[in-house]
Amino acid sequence: MSNKIECPACGSNNVEDIKVNETRQLTLGTEFSYLIPSHRCKNCGEEGDFNGEANQVREDAMALAKENLAKDLINSISDSGLKLAYVERAFEIPQRTISSKWGTGKISASGLALLRIVKTMPWIVHIADHKFSKETIAGTIHSVWEGIYRDNNFPVTYSASYGSTTSVHVHITAPAEQKNKLTNVEVGGNLVPST
Repeated sequence: MSNKIECPACGSNNVEDIKVNETRQLTLGTEFSYLIPSHRCKNCGEEGDFNGEANQVREDAMALAKENLAKDLINSISDSGLKLAYVERAFEIPQRTISSKWGTGKISASGLALLRIVKTMPWIVHIADHKFSKETIAGTIHSVWEGIYRDNNFPVTYSASYGSTTSVHVHITAPAEQKNKLTNVEVGGNLVPST
């Protein structure tokens, strides 16, 4: 029985092993590279993964990158002063899930998504801790938008209606010198449920 790899195009066993470098990046993660096993037929020039090893290498590289990203996000969230126990309590996650289980990098897709959200919008933990109440949502969004755009010299107006309407609107107008950043943006939606 031969272990030689056969070219799928011409059937030749005159095949050489080559490595192909691939680079990827997870959302909020750093770039990572890995080598994909591949092959080249010396007879016809066909190249590719002739024995089906590449997908497993990609999956392993992605799994390792997700583990590393989870650890980095947890460290970054902790370093910012946000207590992991508070995050767990606010989102009703069992105690020490983030610090012990996720801290090892063993994390589900939904767990990684939550870490990305908390890292990007840490104020969402405050909203979750207040059971996503309409008052907390409206007040927090107002404070966040006002703070972001005040720091960037964008004037902000805010309005919320609690009667028959269910909307919150934030109006932002950029000065002429900052038009490339933001211009006349309105953010609105069903952020405040009617009472």
